[in-house]
Amino acid sequence: MHPDKSAAQIASYASTSFSLATYVIFQILVRQHHPMSKRKGFFFDTREETGEYLKRHRSSLGLEYLAIAFSIPMGCFIWSMLTFLLAMSCVFFSNTGPVTRSIMGAIYLFMVTLSAIVLYRDWGSHP
Repeated sequence: MHPDKSAAQIASYASTSFSLATYVIFQILVRQHHPMSKRKGFFFDTREETGEYLKRHRSSLGLEYLAIAFSIPMGCFIWSMLTFLLAMSCVFFSNTGPVTRSIMGAIYLFMVTLSAIVLYRDWGSHP
């Protein structure tokens, strides 16, 4: 019988699972929605090429389905990073000394501050 896993291990397992899901879903979407074979780049040059692509990939669920499908890897990636942060927080802040906690607390505060600045500056800048 194995003992229960720690919070850090469980969060690490979740992070790994989300990372793997990100990669697998991304590979599936790239294969299904790759650009036309005659093109060398990923983006379309004209409105007509973009319209042709969207017509070919329109499903009975509409373009909302395509938007949701393409947003799933980003969602999995964000959850992967958040669960990894949780796992590392469990490691850094449990059973450690005050010096380690102070240093890691300062680093986390710096990361949160930078993230807040980026979110604040980006908030409302997109239609």
